[in-house]
Parts: sequence; C-alpha cells; structure tokens
Amino acid sequence: ALQTPKALGAAMLAVTRAGTRLVAAGERGIVLLSGDGGRQWKQAQTPVQVSLTALRFVDDKTGWAVGHMGVVLATRDGGLTWRKQLDGVQAAQLLGSPRAIAEGPDKPFFDIDAGDANHAIVVGAYNLAFETTDGGRTWTPLSARLPNAKTLHLYGVRVAGNDVYIAGEQGLLMKSTDNGA
Repeated sequence: ALQTPKALGAAMLAVTRAGTRLVAAGERGIVLLSGDGGRQWKQAQTPVQVSLTALRFVDDKTGWAVGHMGVVLATRDGGLTWRKQLDGVQAAQLLGSPRAIAEGPDKPFFDIDAGDANHAIVVGAYNLAFETTDGGRTWTPLSARLPNAKTLHLYGVRVAGNDVYIAGEQGLLMKSTDNGA
C-alpha cells in the first residue's frame, strides 16, 4: 500500500491482536498498528493495494491477512512488514481448471484461520478454499473436497484442534473432523 497520512482515515475491515499490539487491515491494502491500545496508530508496509478482509495471528509475531484479488499476505515480525504468499493468478493456476483461469484472478478471500505457524486455511468467493501446511510456501486447493455443489461463497473458517468449520452463504455450514482432509 502507498504510505500516506490518509491511511488513518481508511476503512478498516478487520482487527486483531498480535501479542499486545493491535493490528487492523482494510481498504487499499492498508495495515495499521497500535502499541498503546488504539490511542495512536502507524501504517505498516504491505506489497498490495487491494482491500484486506481478514487477519489472523498465531502468536505475537506470526500472522496472515487475506483480501481481494486472491491475496494472502504473511508477517513474521508482528505486522510491521508483510510479504505476498498467494494471489488470484496463482490461485487460478493451482485450481488447474480452464474455467478458473478464464474467469480471472479477481476472486476475493474473505477469511483465514491458522492452527499454528505452519497450518492455515483461507476461504472466499465461489467456493475458493486453500490450505498451507508449510507456513505459506505452498498452497493446496481444498475446493474439490468441500460439499458445496452450488459453489456458494465461503465467508468464515475456524480451526479448533482437528475440527475445521466453514460457514458460507445461504446458511451453508460445513465441518471436518480430520483437519480438513
């Protein structure tokens, strides 16, 4: 995101804790950090200018952000700096279908959850779902495993031990008891 004094007025779509630090993310790839409970904020550096929709930290240093255009970002320094791990072009190629590639890379991710620093699951529009088991170096499509024949949007994901819960539009609720396998 562009470094700008206007960042403090940007619409934020997600906020979470990274240890004692607050981390907020929102439009135009803006991530804001506060070390004093939200009284003062400073802008972090990110490699994207698309809206970020969700954040998840597994400890005070390791976290992820997801958003539009199939973006997944990672931080290993508590949100100060971010690097891109996945984008819509890569996601379409990983899906391997001519339809996914032809439809383009513009599909957003809406949520992410992580059990630890290595395992995370992202979900998004049109049944998009991917997981990483190596800290984001590689991503595996989960969409074909999901009982979602209508390819409904997936809005939320939570990991609790070996259970994975995914919520989507039209009342869709899915549960896996084997860590998403």
